[in-house]
Amino acid sequence: MSEWKKICCAVDFSDESRFAMAQAAELASRSGGELALVHVVGERRVHGSGLPYRSELSLARAADVARQLEEWRKAAEQ
Repeated sequence: MSEWKKICCAVDFSDESRFAMAQAAELASRSGGELALVHVVGERRVHGSGLPYRSELSLARAADVARQLEEWRKAAEQ
């Protein structure tokens, strides 16, 4: 088996992605590799322009995602 040194796991905070994260964390642990968790937050565009729309709500959502990723990171380390 090849040694995995860098593993990227996309999460959407569902039960299924928690399972995927646990599997990726186990693989990283066994191979001495690093695990990166990724969650994508899409931006809405202002109608008729190419500019992203950022409201206080979208900034609050980004902060919530950052908090959840930190919790998941701690779980992956265990």
